[in-house]
Amino acid sequence: MENLTEELWAMKLGLKLLQERAKKGSFWWPYISNLPETYSVPIFFQGEDIKNLQYAPLLSQVPS
Repeated sequence: MENLTEELWAMKLGLKLLQERAKKGSFWWPYISNLPETYSVPIFFQGEDIKNLQYAPLLSQVPS
């Protein structure tokens, strides 16, 4: 992981979290166990899901 460039900090963090999640007795387990196992980002939301966000700047940028 040390060889990854600074711009890839999110990937480093993700890899570290996966590494800690796989480790038995990890100090970080209480935090990691509260993270969702799956997630989606608004870019993949469908029309009705976007409307449910009720966030005007986003709604104005996404075609209905």
